[in-house]
Amino acid sequence: MNLEKILTSYLLEKGPLSSHKIIQMLETKLNKQPDYVRVSLHRFLKSNKKIHVSHVTIKHNEHFLYVDEQTVNFAKLLIKKSACLPVGRLLKELSTSGFLFSTELLKILGHPLGSSKGHKSAKSYLLELEKDQIIEVKNANRPNEYICFSKKLNGYFGINVDAEKLETRRQLLTFQEVIISDFLERWKKMNILAWNFNKQNHISQELEKTFKIGDCYVDAFGICYVSGIAKETTTKKKPSYIVINSLIYRNITQLDIDGFENALKIIKYKHKGNVIPVLIYGNPLPKDVFIDAKKSGMILISATILFGNQLRTMLSIIKNIKNSNIGDLNRVLDKFVGDSNNIKAYLFNVAIAMLLTEMGYKDVRMNRIYQSNAGKKRECDIVIKDELKHYLIVFELKAYTTSRIKLGATEDEKNSVKKFFISTTKAVSDCEGKQMSIVPVFISMSGFEDDAIEYMDKFESKKASKFMEGLNITFPRKIHYDKNELLKAAASSGKHKWFKKMINQFF
Repeated sequence: MNLEKILTSYLLEKGPLSSHKIIQMLETKLNKQPDYVRVSLHRFLKSNKKIHVSHVTIKHNEHFLYVDEQTVNFAKLLIKKSACLPVGRLLKELSTSGFLFSTELLKILGHPLGSSKGHKSAKSYLLELEKDQIIEVKNANRPNEYICFSKKLNGYFGINVDAEKLETRRQLLTFQEVIISDFLERWKKMNILAWNFNKQNHISQELEKTFKIGDCYVDAFGICYVSGIAKETTTKKKPSYIVINSLIYRNITQLDIDGFENALKIIKYKHKGNVIPVLIYGNPLPKDVFIDAKKSGMILISATILFGNQLRTMLSIIKNIKNSNIGDLNRVLDKFVGDSNNIKAYLFNVAIAMLLTEMGYKDVRMNRIYQSNAGKKRECDIVIKDELKHYLIVFELKAYTTSRIKLGATEDEKNSVKKFFISTTKAVSDCEGKQMSIVPVFISMSGFEDDAIEYMDKFESKKASKFMEGLNITFPRKIHYDKNELLKAAASSGKHKWFKKMINQFF
């Protein structure tokens, strides 16, 4: 009995097949009982290297068998036959999106991040797919971790994951986060959410440090004590959990609804309480997706509440800041009716990025995350990098106008000059290497306290002034700007009058 010859011939003809179908075929071909076939097949596969047994399993813990050149066929089979299952959802969305950051894939799977009784973990799914050479995990255990198809499959799906695409998606997800933050602030002020208990995840976090509810990842959640929503007992109100997911930058599909539904089932089981799911969307939902979401009890909220008909314009700006029209950003700012400073700050950063691009800078990046050798993560609002001249200009931007920026007692004090000039620049230097000169620039619309200005002036005279003079640039020419200084510097050439008008009108 040559099992290898029988199996190879059959698999080449029929493609990847489940172990159940293989056993049925062998029962007929060998005229043997099922138990005999199972034992024989198990012994054979333990020593054989030519027939692959998938690490991925579907219902009833069933594996697949296939030969080496059928990896693409196996991926197609999982997408086509298992679309209603987590692994099928993940691969189908991956075939459309090209790559998925960790925060995206966790929502598609709708499974616990780590091991959980009765539920397969998201990590297990990824590990199995990686072992089967269907996906690759890039930047593992870092904030910008993402997955894409393996080299074996990339040619078939025709997807090229380049740095520009990654950066654009990251910016869209960051914008999505500030929209969620705005809604959270709005609901707290309306007393829908309790002020002292709500959390939001961010793409800059490592997966191990994200919060979970019922072991599942969601974009945000809070608790509600409002009468009629929270359950009341004879002694006290039992709060309801408000669980929030958001998808602004692309169309929501049935895959997204299924993933959210799966997570909700786990959360409800774990917490034994009332869970209210909220889905914030950008583009209108297809009718069938809308109906299914409503049947699942989801509260659907459009992000157009904040931007009106200019939401699509804002998304287009983020996708292509270098070639965006200034008038488009003006229209977005004019329509914006948000309730927190987060979106306004983000729009201010976009305005600065557009200004720098117009000034001729080629590599302008927003919201970059750096980690120092000591493990401290720092986010830089804007970074300009020049590989040829070996320098980076790192911007800290504060759009609010209520209080002046303080010096800070230590380098870890939030929103302080010391944190930016010591801790942030150290993180950038550790990541980029000593060969790159770092120029920190702090822009605050509200200005700075006197001791903070004195500190920055000393820093500039010791470390930055000579280097900046040698760069032969018109802006920045110093390392700190308040509103008046920024407007004067931007308008000095007479080419950027739009920026002065925009800042005066909206900031």
